[in-house]
Amino acid sequence: MDDWGKIAGIVAIVTIPFYASPLLVQPALRKIHEVASHIYYRNNRCQAIQWKHLHPGPIKPSALRRAVSTTARDGGIEAERTEEQDKDYSHIKAIVEFLQTVWQTTPRPIARPPYLHVAKNFIRLDADVLLVMVLLDGGSGAPDQYPGPGSSCTLRFGATAARFRIVEKEDDGSGSGCCSYIIGSLSGRPRFDSIRHGFHGLTKEDLRAIGGGYPPFYRHMLNTTSGAEIAHPIQSLRDIHRAGWVLVIGFSTHPPLALYDSKRAPAYSEACDRVLETIQRLQREYASEASHATLLDVAVKVVSRMNGYRSGSGAEAITRGTVLLNGDYKTICRSLSVPQLLFAINFFNEHRDVALSPYERERFEPILEEVLRAVVYGVCTWWQYVNNTGRDIPGWLLDERVKMTPIWLEDSNVEGG
Repeated sequence: MDDWGKIAGIVAIVTIPFYASPLLVQPALRKIHEVASHIYYRNNRCQAIQWKHLHPGPIKPSALRRAVSTTARDGGIEAERTEEQDKDYSHIKAIVEFLQTVWQTTPRPIARPPYLHVAKNFIRLDADVLLVMVLLDGGSGAPDQYPGPGSSCTLRFGATAARFRIVEKEDDGSGSGCCSYIIGSLSGRPRFDSIRHGFHGLTKEDLRAIGGGYPPFYRHMLNTTSGAEIAHPIQSLRDIHRAGWVLVIGFSTHPPLALYDSKRAPAYSEACDRVLETIQRLQREYASEASHATLLDVAVKVVSRMNGYRSGSGAEAITRGTVLLNGDYKTICRSLSVPQLLFAINFFNEHRDVALSPYERERFEPILEEVLRAVVYGVCTWWQYVNNTGRDIPGWLLDERVKMTPIWLEDSNVEGG
């Protein structure tokens, strides 16, 4: 065939759509769309910041700043912005910069799935990354449980709200199969500039542990009022039932997060009850020793009242005239050595109801007053936290199904003004 014949053949093929039946054209157009989409998604990638990308070490010191009156809020992330900063604002850029500042992470390029809108930018996160952002900010959200495909979930952090839709995509015949994913969009203008100075030393695993049920005061390594650093007494989830972590509140310098898993409340209450049982044991041991008996009687009375009412209100009326709940709380146990602190923690964690050994009596003699100061303050602080400060972690973020589902956050450029 000569060139003119080839050209005639091509023209005939190209002009088929103009006179052919739609039933013949549709398969060809669908194939063209599939090829074009494949080329587009192969050449266009998204960013991703997932849990494995976050640095395992503590929060970067440069991310910390002491709160000032103009920007301080109850949460951890402070919101600040200027008119210039707002001009080319990008939600994705703000989140990336925040995570870079806090955990020295950079987004990774990943393949763009075909179900994402072709004209929009997205970043892939996961449930644990969202969780640490919400925990640092003291944000909120709903619902409490995973609502299922087709439903919506919300989060609030920074100065913004995020709405997420749970999508379950059925096989459309293209061979991509079924899949589930979550699409989120932000409203407002969040700026994640810094976090509260009190969160110094937190690691991502500390935050995930709190999300998994550890008390909001938890740090895997904690600083004491004496300036020492010791391992936290909670080493596994079963330890939240023990009294040691309540004692530690009394001489730790770390503030709690604003959010906690309230579904663990029975375990936390059990820990406070263990405190009462332990000091009742000490009360019996020292009943005949006036130098300790009076303070132990007051300690038992006030802890019994606080646990009974689930509140620290009115406790100071009971402890008035004693060293309990009196004076500078930052001095509690400051004079105790690390071995003395560890002895007290282990004693409260053991939960035994037998007579003190001569060794235990010898160890307690010089530290009993400070230990009672710490444990009474710990119980009081816990109940005041539950009633006045603590709020629920958004429950749907903790669901294992959400943890296994890709989460895509849609970008939205906000114009200044």
